[in-house]
Amino acid sequence: MAASEASGQWESALAILAKMQDHGPQPNLVALNAAASALLNCGRLAEALALYREAEDNGLNAQWLDTGRFPSADLDLHCFPVELAKLAVMRQLLDLALQGPRSSGLLLVTGAGRHGGRPVLAPRLRPWLEELGLPVEDGDWFGTTGRLFLSETALEELTCP
Repeated sequence: MAASEASGQWESALAILAKMQDHGPQPNLVALNAAASALLNCGRLAEALALYREAEDNGLNAQWLDTGRFPSADLDLHCFPVELAKLAVMRQLLDLALQGPRSSGLLLVTGAGRHGGRPVLAPRLRPWLEELGLPVEDGDWFGTTGRLFLSETALEELTCP
């Protein structure tokens, strides 16, 4: 799978992922990330988003989305690799754009770097979100580190008329 990701052979990566789903072992975060990265490396964003949605629909990513640990968070990404975290955020932003105005902002748990010594996701997600034209705040309304916050004002730009 890693070789398929590195060489941009997305067809091969998806075939391996399908074989894992059909015959085992069940795909893990590394396999899903490798397949998504292979798609993204080839400019196939729509397919990568579809892969992420399929994983979500089938519960493949449920083990990494710990909704009980941070109940105020919209997305707990702290176990995600960067590219998969971006897909999760994109999926959330697309859904918000289709749902219309929201009365609260979007809170992303990115991790404070307590396990590895330094934050990994926030320094990569912040500039990416800013490139999308979304102002990002550090922390949350309690000042907790390891989180990024997009205000409801920032999200208003995304909603479809």
